[in-house]
Parts: sequence; structure tokens; C-alpha cells
Amino acid sequence: MNVVDRIRSATREHVLVAMLGIPRLLRHPVWRAAEPNQGNGLGVLLVPGFGFGDASLALTATWLRNRGYQPAGAQIGLNVGCTSELVERTERRLEQHAEATGRRVVLLGQSRGGGLARLVTGCKGS
Repeated sequence: MNVVDRIRSATREHVLVAMLGIPRLLRHPVWRAAEPNQGNGLGVLLVPGFGFGDASLALTATWLRNRGYQPAGAQIGLNVGCTSELVERTERRLEQHAEATGRRVVLLGQSRGGGLARLVTGCKGS
């Protein structure tokens, strides 16, 4: 088996392990014990990882919503393509969500989405 085949096999194995772990996650107390007012209506913009869209963060959105946050997807489609264009689209969506919630919004990115979130904030932690 060559290197590429080993990487593909390992990737499939990791995805399978992650998928098999979802029922266990959903039974865990951190998922089940929701405090509905914990988030106090704070907006959260979810930015997906490389090659994925908003649906990949559906469990995260549900978890946040059950705790009183207002999650929204970045609506950037699949997270592939020109980084500067994705940053601009994420920034526009951030502004829309901030306007809709009437306050500052938290950016929560997974993998490449985290990198895009940092670029949107200018790496200042703002």
C-alpha cells in the first residue's frame, strides 16, 4: 500500500470512528444538561472546516441553541476556494448576524473555519 492509499484509509477510519462516537456524545451529560438561558441570546457565527458547509456544524448549532445562544451558519458554501473571498463572505455574514441580534457576535470556526474567523477579526481578538 502506497502513502496515498494509507492516508485515504486512515482518513476513512477517522471519519468512521467519529461517526460511531456521535450516539455516545449525545448521551453525555455535557450534551444533555442544558441551561436554556446560559447564552443570554448571544449570537454565534459558525464557520465550517475545509471542504464542508454549514450542515457539518448542525450538532454544534443545536447544542448552542439549547443553551440560549443564537447560532447561525456562515453561509459560505463548501469551505474551499480563495481565502480572501471566503473571508469577505464570512465578514458580511458576521455583520448580518450582528445586526440581526443587535449586539456583538462570537465567531466559532472549525479547522480552516477557525483560520477564516481569525482573519475576519484581524487576529486582534476583537
